[in-house]
Amino acid sequence: MLATNASGSVPSTNPVLNCPHRSDTRFTPNTCFTLGNNSWKSNMENIRCEGCERKNFRFCYGCDECDFKLDFKCAFRAPTVKYEGHEHLLTLYEKNQDLCNSCGQNCYAFVLRCVECDFNLNIDCFCSLPSTIQHKCHIDPLTLMASSVVQEDDDYDEYYCDACEKERNPNLPVYYCAECDYVAHIDCVISEVLPSVLAEQERNARAKEAAAKLASTAAMLCENVGVKGTCSLHPCQT
Repeated sequence: MLATNASGSVPSTNPVLNCPHRSDTRFTPNTCFTLGNNSWKSNMENIRCEGCERKNFRFCYGCDECDFKLDFKCAFRAPTVKYEGHEHLLTLYEKNQDLCNSCGQNCYAFVLRCVECDFNLNIDCFCSLPSTIQHKCHIDPLTLMASSVVQEDDDYDEYYCDACEKERNPNLPVYYCAECDYVAHIDCVISEVLPSVLAEQERNARAKEAAAKLASTAAMLCENVGVKGTCSLHPCQT
């Protein structure tokens, strides 16, 4: 027997139909968004999501006053990444059509994006990608390859990612296992290892800061001694 709600009707199992009709978003918390409306349906194929910048989705939240639209998934995503060069938190997305605000290059792989400000930052500009990673998609460590990788079973004009089995651009960097001839998009593996990359970057930054403070303190002690070569905390030159 099917369970019914307070009105006596059977609740829908479609998550879209069960979602709130009106909602705030984490991107623009002061704007109230409505789930679709009749005026959008005739032009839905031309609507672009301001978050992931994709088209051709069936449902979206939008604000009629500012013509701001978000697809169903992006409407409930939360910015989580802090970047010192921008005032808002950033959200991790796959590649989009914009240029990186740091290097001016196309955002060809993962991009950290501020939807509210249309600010985009290539993942490479935010942190250096690890040269070797361990990912659940492959048993062996994967090595970052900046040059083109051509597999034995690749056709002349077709190249595929072994992780997602989708076509890849042979001119873009990839993670590669030479022993198994395994190639993976950076996009397919970086999201899982990103937390560890960020943690490592933070540890390195703290270590550099601590080393700089120690060097500064040692230099002051050395100056106080007044005689070069007698300070055991600082490698002074005689």
